[in-house]
Amino acid sequence: MKQALTWCLLSAGTTHSAFAAVPHSPMKAIESDLAQFSAKKEIRFDQLAHQWESKYGTDAVPSLVAIAKDPKKKDSERFVALLSIARLNPKNASAITRPFFKDSSWMLRSAAIQSTVLRKDRTAAPDIISLLKDPALVIRAEAATAIGDLKLETGEKPLLDALYEAKNYRPAGYQKGQADWVTGRALESLRKLGNKESAQQLLTLMNGAKDPKVRAQALYTIERLEGKKLVKSEKFKDRALAWNQHYSTRTFTSQAAAKRAPARGDAAASSKHLPIEKK
Repeated sequence: MKQALTWCLLSAGTTHSAFAAVPHSPMKAIESDLAQFSAKKEIRFDQLAHQWESKYGTDAVPSLVAIAKDPKKKDSERFVALLSIARLNPKNASAITRPFFKDSSWMLRSAAIQSTVLRKDRTAAPDIISLLKDPALVIRAEAATAIGDLKLETGEKPLLDALYEAKNYRPAGYQKGQADWVTGRALESLRKLGNKESAQQLLTLMNGAKDPKVRAQALYTIERLEGKKLVKSEKFKDRALAWNQHYSTRTFTSQAAAKRAPARGDAAASSKHLPIEKK
């Protein structure tokens, strides 16, 4: 639901050309436009941001900052204001955005992540990585994606850790498409980072995850990072067995990898690799 609301703000509906007449003050004009944005869902965010960029340029930034910081404003309006600042990209955009990584509203934390990715700002790496532990599932998922989009190498270990945290793996939510929100995005980002040394640390997830979709994603990521398949078979059982045998002849590259518990979501989790599920 939270994720759907976020993307709704970005892409809902068709374009709409009717905006309020522009008052003398940019602040009043922007507030008027935001009120229409909230009332008429068919108005697109990108159209609104483009209008402000065309009319005011960076002169709109102070007003947008004031709106984004105002807790009395609707979260949706604050969200749009912060993303619009990223589009205008003033010199102090990083400094403006940073406090919102810790905002009490998940929507503003989401806007901070998306703004950072939009501006390709790698200096915000510590802030992005810290949100892998955010209480909101949608924020943890967005942070995992951002690490890959921005190629944040320092996020590799936190991504691996996130794969094995129980709160990121919820079998009960699988049918609702929630079980692999974080794990799936973390694995995708690991593929983007492309560090071969991460592959072996995914064995436990491949062997022990309760969700077959997650096991399959882990196997696919191992093959992508290693740059090869060990067998011609397309069956999960055959491919996974080949990688278990392959790695059994090698020493773990990290002590942490050997200690990782499988993401089973129950008390039966063990630090040892589990056998391949028999079909």
